Amino acid sequence: MQKILIEIKDDTLEFTSLVKLKPNTSNLLNTNIISNNELLFSLSYLNENYNIVNLFIKELCQDKKIKKICISNMSLVSTICHLVNNVNIEEIDIQEEVNISYEAYEALITIPSLIKIVCFTIPTYMLDLFDQKNIIVESRQEVLFTSKFMEDNNLTSYSNIYYKEKINFNTITEEDLEDFKTFLKINKYLKTIYLNTSLKEFVNKVVEVLVSYRLKKVKIIILDDNINKVNADNLRELNKKYSKYLIIRISYSKEYIKKNYLKQIILTTFSYCLIIIIGIVAMTFSYIFISNYQSEQNLIAIQEEIDNILKDYPNHDITPPTTTPDGDVPSIPTLTPNEAYLSLKEINDDTVGWLTVPGTNIDYPVVKTTDNDYYLTHNFKKQKDYNGWVFMHYLNNDTTLDKNTILFAHNRYYSGLMFGTLNNVNNEDWYSNTEENLITFNTIYNNYQWEVFSIYSIKVTADYLKTIFDSDEEWLEFIDLLKSRSVFTSDIEIGPDDKILTLSTCLENNKRLVVHAVLRK
Repeated sequence: MQKILIEIKDDTLEFTSLVKLKPNTSNLLNTNIISNNELLFSLSYLNENYNIVNLFIKELCQDKKIKKICISNMSLVSTICHLVNNVNIEEIDIQEEVNISYEAYEALITIPSLIKIVCFTIPTYMLDLFDQKNIIVESRQEVLFTSKFMEDNNLTSYSNIYYKEKINFNTITEEDLEDFKTFLKINKYLKTIYLNTSLKEFVNKVVEVLVSYRLKKVKIIILDDNINKVNADNLRELNKKYSKYLIIRISYSKEYIKKNYLKQIILTTFSYCLIIIIGIVAMTFSYIFISNYQSEQNLIAIQEEIDNILKDYPNHDITPPTTTPDGDVPSIPTLTPNEAYLSLKEINDDTVGWLTVPGTNIDYPVVKTTDNDYYLTHNFKKQKDYNGWVFMHYLNNDTTLDKNTILFAHNRYYSGLMFGTLNNVNNEDWYSNTEENLITFNTIYNNYQWEVFSIYSIKVTADYLKTIFDSDEEWLEFIDLLKSRSVFTSDIEIGPDDKILTLSTCLENNKRLVVHAVLRK
């Protein structure tokens, strides 16, 4: 009668098939014994009383914190696995010096908690099967090797070869290459190869084998402090040519790094700074490009909507008038009557007029609200837009107009939106041309034409933003101040009863571009 001896040794539960009992257990041939350290069952008893023995073994493993079992014979594997399949066993050691059978494989994978198997030897295909179940196999049978490559990497068993993640190459003989090929046929986990030289012939032989086996993203680390130009160029070429299969990196020794420490810090710091600067510049330009594109699309949509409304008013004309042959300026055509601008309030009820500056892209309806902040970040449809819109100073009277009516807008010189082309008026060809320097700013209630008399840039100040004056003297002093700043000298006479239009935009962070024009018609 075959007996199974179960012994507790340290943290391991051992299962042994007894063909011949020990002297002190010879009287147990026909009994089943349970003691503190040994359990002896007949094989037939185990099969007939599975539930009882299973429960006992489960409680025993929990009490003794046993997670490893040792099985003496391959023939017992199926029985024992069935006996412990609901016990928290993580490692099984099969001691018999035979190949793991497929029957044993099927039994072993039924234990959910199993993560490691130790055996004498195992067929290569079965390593793959266990690997698919996330079970590691460690074999005891040594592999005879003839090459320095196998010896240096301690590739003494099939399981060792199968799971190896890192290998070293110190030589590159024909035997080394052949064993390397055999290694690649068995191995499934290779990630890193260390080469102790950057020599072109050495590196190329290893790379050729790797590429022929079509391995993906294997890292080759070159351990060489003295790489010449030929070898360095070869590494770069290989990296570029075979980037799909491998990554080649250079790892310098501690001594080399210590010797070149300061140089490395400077180069590394410079490289990081350069990368950061390039990244910031790229992000900035990308942001500007995307923002400009979105704003241009918004503006196109808004202009189409405005055009659809204004097409019903054939007499609407916002282009500045040209002079007649005798030099007179004709009056601006009358609206029908002002309904064209009134109709724009269907889109934006803050609409107060329309501004056109010849020689620029400035040709927009003008809005006004209760502050000078809202339209810095919102467009004509009151949508969030970093380009904003053209707006009137909130203190100005949009019905009768003040002595100084002030219009603001962003200077989007990259895209030319809003006051992005206002700087065109700084050109002598513009301000010396009496036909071009006539600005049209119409309100809902009247049509107005304005002649430019002062253009300048100035550091941020509010002294040109006054809208109310206590006396004629204060007004005329104000006009003299504006003229004194101008880039050109104007002989236009401006009296106490005149009114002016001011256009203001950012030129730089701390500077403003300002244009002043006097009401003419």
